[in-house]
Amino acid sequence: MENELLNLIIRNETLQEFTDAAGRMIGLPFWIMDESFRILSLTHSPSAQEYENRLLNRRRYYEYAQAWIDAGINEQLGRQKILHRIDPVLKTEVILTDIRKEGRVIGRMTVFADREHDCTDEMIMKLAEICVIYLRNDFASENAGLKEQMLISLLDHTISPEECTNASAFAGVSPKGPYRLAVMKSDLDASGNAFFLQSLIRILRSASADAVIILRDHQCIALESGTSLVPYLDYHSLKAGYSLEFSHLSGIDNALLQGNYALEKSTGRITYFSDVYREYFTDFLSVHLDAEAFLYTKVRQIIAYDDMYHTEYCRTLKAYYEQGCSKERTARALDVHLNTVKYRISQIEKLFSADLKADREAIEISFLLLAGNQRKDVQKC
Repeated sequence: MENELLNLIIRNETLQEFTDAAGRMIGLPFWIMDESFRILSLTHSPSAQEYENRLLNRRRYYEYAQAWIDAGINEQLGRQKILHRIDPVLKTEVILTDIRKEGRVIGRMTVFADREHDCTDEMIMKLAEICVIYLRNDFASENAGLKEQMLISLLDHTISPEECTNASAFAGVSPKGPYRLAVMKSDLDASGNAFFLQSLIRILRSASADAVIILRDHQCIALESGTSLVPYLDYHSLKAGYSLEFSHLSGIDNALLQGNYALEKSTGRITYFSDVYREYFTDFLSVHLDAEAFLYTKVRQIIAYDDMYHTEYCRTLKAYYEQGCSKERTARALDVHLNTVKYRISQIEKLFSADLKADREAIEISFLLLAGNQRKDVQKC
């Protein structure tokens, strides 16, 4: 077998030539994919074309990637060198092994066991090892490009925003913006997350030539200056936090903070900082201010009245503002009768001489301070 493998290397210069020769040797169709599940080469005799045709009929390649992720196959391959499974999309038995260079996954070999054969797992693993020879020149570090190094230097403060603006023009990034920063991670385990993010980076770079995408601290970070990457983030295991738009690269630190905060607070696939804008300042104020010292006088009076008479004027007023000053929606939100809400609002205006329209901004800021101070156990409503 060793001589056969050596001859494969000597006689076949390209990955495609090697793939065809190896397919004839083992008598099974297979293909080689990169980290983003793009087919780099496939056998023609025996042919894997049928399986590629099925895949091409799917809406996007990333749907295929998602099916593998959902089935937990990436994680299983992280623990095993070779895996026998039914392909969740192509519905045929496959033999899988990752192609690794220096411990890093740079591709995957998928063998279709759709006929009688005597090919061993050892043979398939040897072929995967040979594939490294053909792939190694095509798979540089995720962060090796000029644009990627520029973004890393900017985030690490080893280059100034001014220097970066000049460098970015050279690197093909718009020097004027507007920009948005996306911070992404998966909910997979460590090995599955690493493979997934490597795959994601290749998909996103193919989708947008003007985005700068890097791996940093087990996260994928993307600087957008044109094409939105949102349509390409449709993975069940992926979460992304998006910053506000910013016009100059000097805003990158704040954008990273915003993206991370949105990611931390995310409850769905994608969360924008604008969605958690109020919550962020609630958290910020809880750390930097003594809430009670800055409460609006009328809010203090309402809280004291509630404490003394066990009323719910503060809770009602907060819900009233949250529901756009609609008494009907407030009643539904509090699960009380509409007349109850009307009475409470009337009493607030009467007892505290409150002009709910004129005082709204000051009252809502006070509610924000109270919510932010929840950690200090002084929240009153």
